[in-house]
Order: sequence, then structure tokens, then C-alpha cells
Amino acid sequence: MRVLVLALAALSLQASEVKLTEEMWNDIRPVYATIMAHPFFKELADGTLPRRQFEFFLMEDDYFLAHFESALDLLAIKAPRQDWAITLKQHALNSKMDVLTLYHRLAPDALCRPNCHGGAAMAVTFDYSIQVVEVAEQRPFAYGLAALLPRYWIHLEVGKKLSEKGSKNPTYQEWINTNASEAHAKELADVITMMNTAAPKLDPASRRAARERFRISASYELAFLEMAWREEKWLP
Repeated sequence: MRVLVLALAALSLQASEVKLTEEMWNDIRPVYATIMAHPFFKELADGTLPRRQFEFFLMEDDYFLAHFESALDLLAIKAPRQDWAITLKQHALNSKMDVLTLYHRLAPDALCRPNCHGGAAMAVTFDYSIQVVEVAEQRPFAYGLAALLPRYWIHLEVGKKLSEKGSKNPTYQEWINTNASEAHAKELADVITMMNTAAPKLDPASRRAARERFRISASYELAFLEMAWREEKWLP
């Protein structure tokens, strides 16, 4: 009996050692694989993606990033540690600078922050934007962080993968370089550390809820890409 108890305890310990972010990433591996195989990124890499599609992508992403930054500021307010609050506020500032220094340089005629769409973003962009802000504002800190994490993680992984061969289009290559940068890798590491540090305080139901928030945002990342590929419009 004692041997059985010890064995069960060992299995429980091993399970607890699995980091929450590892579970999250394993949950969305099929989504990430679909993103990497998407024709939008295939054509971006070989340089054949039409410029209008790229600018459409940037314009919609600009709208989303304005809400992403708001969500970061909301999370900073409820962060359980002051150093985390400072880090999240810095991430929001960094995102603003990416838009100002990169997006407006790559597509100056497509962007018009802070009110680029006059409130009329495409449906996927609008829904994804509202989702991250509402979770950050209304749900516990860990849930909000989980909802934002796919943006960090998927974009870095996409950038790293595309940078292996690069793009024949210098503009697209600059976008790849920015997403694969050490600065973005450092930001991802910051958020992963926060997520895994907060995880032991989550009960099983809260842990599952955080994973679900991560899966939802990852699915939105795929839907966003498909929306940009199709250049979707609102129905008349």
C-alpha cells in the first residue's frame, strides 16, 4: 500500500511540474500548424503577396493593437506584483512604438491611428479586439494574461520560422525581422514567466479556464489571418 501511495504521489508531482504554458502550447499546436501553412504567409515569404493584402492586414492589425495595448494597461492595474505592472505597461508602450516606427513606414497610406477605421473594423478584428479588452478588464489577471499570450507567442514563432528562408520582398522581410526580433522574444519570455509564476495559485477550474482563453485567442489569430487573406468586408 505504501508503495502505491508513493507511486501516486510521484505521478502527481510529475503532473504538477508540467508548466501551464507548455499545456497551452500543446493545446494549440494544430492551430499553429495551420497558421504556418496558410497561403498568406507562404506568399509573404516568397514575395508574391499582393501589396493591397499586406496593407489590409496591417490596417486591421493596427486596430487590434490599439485594443491590445489597452488590455495590457488594464492588466497592469490588476497585476499582483509591481514589477509585472511596470513590465506590462512597457510592453504597451513598445507596441505603440512598433506601430509608429514599423507599420507607418511600411504602409503609411493604409494607417491612420488612433481612429483608423472610424469604428468600423472587420468582424473578426472587432470581435478579437473586444475579447481581449473584456477579459483583461472583467476577469482575473491570469485569464487576461492567457488571452494576450497567443499574440506574443504565435507572432514570434511565425517570424522565426519565416526568417529561416526570408522573403524576396524587402518590406515583407522587415515585418518578418521585427516579429522574430530578440526584443519580441524577451517580451514573450516576460509573459511566459508571469503565466507560470501565477499558475500554482490557480485551482483546477481556473487553470482550465486560462487554457481556454489561450485557445480562443489562438483561434482568433488564425481567423484574423484568413480574414486578411480574403480581404473580407462587411455585408451591405
